Amino acid sequence: MKNVAFVLTLILPLALSSIGSPLQKEQVAADAKWVVHLDVDKLRSTAVGDYIINHVLDAKLGSLTRQFDFDLDWKKVHSLTAFGNGYQSKSSFNGVLLINTELDLQKVLDAGIEKASQEKDNKSAPMQKTQEGDVTTYSLKDHMFVSFGPGRPVIAGKSLDSIQKAGEVLSGRGANLASTKTFSEFPKAQEPFFFLGTVEAFMPNSELAEGSHEGDTLNPKAKILKLADGGQVVLGEDSNQLFLDLSLKAKSADVVTQMQQVIQGMIALASLSQLDNQDLQQLAQSAKVSSAGNIVTLKLGYPADQAVLLLSSNLNKHLEHKKRAENSEDQGTRHRSKNKSTQNEPAKTDEQ
Repeated sequence: MKNVAFVLTLILPLALSSIGSPLQKEQVAADAKWVVHLDVDKLRSTAVGDYIINHVLDAKLGSLTRQFDFDLDWKKVHSLTAFGNGYQSKSSFNGVLLINTELDLQKVLDAGIEKASQEKDNKSAPMQKTQEGDVTTYSLKDHMFVSFGPGRPVIAGKSLDSIQKAGEVLSGRGANLASTKTFSEFPKAQEPFFFLGTVEAFMPNSELAEGSHEGDTLNPKAKILKLADGGQVVLGEDSNQLFLDLSLKAKSADVVTQMQQVIQGMIALASLSQLDNQDLQQLAQSAKVSSAGNIVTLKLGYPADQAVLLLSSNLNKHLEHKKRAENSEDQGTRHRSKNKSTQNEPAKTDEQ
């Protein structure tokens, strides 16, 4: 069972942290309420992406790739796209992930099945492999499914029904997002972007929305959610400049100005509260807030080389903290073992 979990842990981060690098609406279901797209080809060509892949992802996935004798060549991973038609909780999540890759992921899953079959305590196969026509599907105790078909992206998800519907869209038998006007209100993503996330509406029971009852002045983020009806975030890198574009759709034209004021107030507050933070000051100075129709857009920019330095610094701090925690845990274990052995020693008598 552990081997199967390792296999899925290997595949689904590819599926972290599509279709032919750019987002192709023809491969997204027409009823999608949210879409997240990562263009790995473009990410890999940026300074930030190069650092994330070589210093973060490779480090995390290294042990898994060695265990399954699997060469994780990022040049063969082109893009990832996730979408869903609702805002379910984790237990009822029915979104799917499309992985556009030349990697032989079926080889990894087959190796997982083989390893699982060799486990002595394995009472029933945790992973099943089925074939229907030219489509091969792997299932992990009916909790996770991965589907392969010729000439199409790999499909992964928690629901077999969702996997099958996504397959129908890819084969042209199901309606796709290109046939609708969903998300069309948002501005066209600035090129060259490597990440795009868009949502038709925010969850009414989100934590931020619930927090708004405590007072909008104390929670400006919650106030933004109350005023907005959907949003889009775009992240990219151009000419050594990392950029982020955040677009929010106002619930009505009457609140556009109010949304702009709230966003500008948040930027000013963050800047004034940390005058000594040069990185934050530089980011705040780059901020531009504008509106068009019911859409309010915030644009931010930051030098990519400085972003890499920040990532490196934060990663080193995380590794140092993790190492200290592990050392502390080891010392505690040794101390408890020493106390236990002392307690088990027979008491000495006067004769001894």
